[in-house]
Amino acid sequence: MNLSKNKRVLTLFTSAENTDNAPPPSPSACPMESRIENLEISHAHLEAAVDELTATVLQQQQTISELRSEIEFLKSLVKDLAPAAVVPRSEETPPPHY
Repeated sequence: MNLSKNKRVLTLFTSAENTDNAPPPSPSACPMESRIENLEISHAHLEAAVDELTATVLQQQQTISELRSEIEFLKSLVKDLAPAAVVPRSEETPPPHY
């Protein structure tokens, strides 16, 4: 008897859930909602990672540009300090037989 009473209560409970006045199922009850929520969370984490990587790349590009400028400056200093093995014709002294 106790079993049939439990079935009747369960039937009443499930039929009450199927009425139009019933609240929508909670997100944890619906597997599709849970999957969508997990995808949204994953998407948010990926967006944060992309933003962080973008900032890192921009910083590295700035550093590379600064280093290139320094290298060009140092090249010009070395070129000015080191005597050249071959001088331009305009600076070359004429041979003694002229």
